[in-house]
Amino acid sequence: MTVIAGIVSLRPGFSVPDGACREIRAAMSRHPDERVHELRGPRHYLAKFDIGAFGAPGLHVDETGAVSLLAGEPLLDAAGRGRKRPRSEDLQELHRCWRRQDRSLLRATRGAFCLAQFDPATHRLDLVADKLGLRSLYYHLSDEYVVFASVLRVLEGCRFVERRMDVQGVAEMAAMRIALADRTPYADVKLLKAGQILSLSDDRRSIDTYWRWDTIAPASAPKQELRQEAYRRFTEAVRLRLGDDRAAIALLSGGLDSRCIVTALKEAGATLYTYSVAFDGTLDKPLAEAYAQAIGSIHRHVPVTPDRDFSPLNNVLPLLYATEFDPGACPERPRVIWSGEGGSGVIGCVGQTAEVVALLRQGHISAAAEKFLMGKRQRLPRKLFARSVADLISDLPRRGLEERLRAFECADAGRAISIFDLIDYQSRHLNDHYESIDQTRVELETPFYDSEFMALMYSVAIDDCLYHDFYHAWLKEFPPVATSVPWQTYPGHRPCPLPLPDGIRDQWTKSRESGWQRKLARQRLRSLDLVLAGTPFPDPLLDRLALALVRWSTRLGLGSYGYVLSRAELFGKYWRACGGRFVMPQRAP
Repeated sequence: MTVIAGIVSLRPGFSVPDGACREIRAAMSRHPDERVHELRGPRHYLAKFDIGAFGAPGLHVDETGAVSLLAGEPLLDAAGRGRKRPRSEDLQELHRCWRRQDRSLLRATRGAFCLAQFDPATHRLDLVADKLGLRSLYYHLSDEYVVFASVLRVLEGCRFVERRMDVQGVAEMAAMRIALADRTPYADVKLLKAGQILSLSDDRRSIDTYWRWDTIAPASAPKQELRQEAYRRFTEAVRLRLGDDRAAIALLSGGLDSRCIVTALKEAGATLYTYSVAFDGTLDKPLAEAYAQAIGSIHRHVPVTPDRDFSPLNNVLPLLYATEFDPGACPERPRVIWSGEGGSGVIGCVGQTAEVVALLRQGHISAAAEKFLMGKRQRLPRKLFARSVADLISDLPRRGLEERLRAFECADAGRAISIFDLIDYQSRHLNDHYESIDQTRVELETPFYDSEFMALMYSVAIDDCLYHDFYHAWLKEFPPVATSVPWQTYPGHRPCPLPLPDGIRDQWTKSRESGWQRKLARQRLRSLDLVLAGTPFPDPLLDRLALALVRWSTRLGLGSYGYVLSRAELFGKYWRACGGRFVMPQRAP
């Protein structure tokens, strides 16, 4: 199953309106030929559609009429089999345990999924997030009903769902691209957090947690043993996801994350079809091509031009189903693409610095949050906001991050930044992909997010992982081909020991590509024009005069204010979506 959604009455005698069901159905997919499966009762409506990427549909209805709806793959490995079972078997086993009110089996899941389980006899609804919250599950709760969906656009498309802009959530999104904790851009729509279960019935509303990353005990094994075990778990994660497939499609860049996945796939015996996506004249192209030749994959490079979206996946999709490959050798699951998403954060600790770790250990949580945001250039400019609220709104991302860091109970306080990065930051990077999955028709395999692999990595001392130190030592566990070709590294992290080609830009300079910058500037100016011309203008939040000056300075080429334009665009977008209604957080005491 690809997208799940539904509405359930929480009050006896309150029937679900037909109009609400129609709105949910209409918002589920923008694909003209989508087949949406619907389950309807007087007090419930459940819907799902499936693009067929994982084979078996994520729907199970037992003899009593109780139903489980699944998006994604749980990858249940309760017996430590290390092999893939049909998704339908995993779903049935999870369903049986739920019927017994036993949630212990969820702790054995390794994949990215969300789950909705409903019993019409008892009128009980349980919503389940995976251990990472990687496959998002959103919900709106009122006195009469709950409406839920695995993509936010379904709730956005329902007129009966109240929408007020959550200034805290939007401020966090403007700074960090994601809203923290259970927040969304809307005060009336919440996100189920990693490892959580929301249970609802006529007389009960509760949220329980079946998995916590901050309770993982520090490892005591020698570093060499930890590296060997990390390699074993990672390759097992790849084999588990590959299953019986003989071939795989994978994105391949000039970095390490995709290289590790491609190498593990090759070791598992898969025929490889790899794609690299890069601006002309950057290192991604030659390094990916060199490694594709070394590993023996069938490779194609996709150049990025200023008139195209930089998303690697979106660049690959137009070519994916029109390849010149032998149809007899094509992957069994052509709608599944392997991605290195998460590797740099889970094992490379990108954005996590020794200074932040030290501040956390000293108990300086607020200073650590400030340092983290400054290091990533994720502070909000005061000049963007109306004077009466500028201090408050510009500080909301730091407040939100500090709140999250204080919520973790790690044995090593310095690990809190890694837990935040995992469940609040890295795992939300795929939100845009899932929101558009009805159009892309592609699922991603992301083995760096395998929960068994991550559980080991978050037991390793963070001091050994910072700046790709553990990562580079870990590479020695791979076959020699993995380090036979140079790779790109993050600025300030452990450098590649092999010489890089001279005179070619690395991937970190892609943002300075002139055509791309001009395209972004035009897009942001158009968005800012919408904000400034909007009626009414968000005067309670934004400074109209400051934005007008930024607009004309940008048009006249007097400066680069992209960081202001993009943030103003986001506030304007949700101001319009909510009709000027908003919820402002209280000022800090």
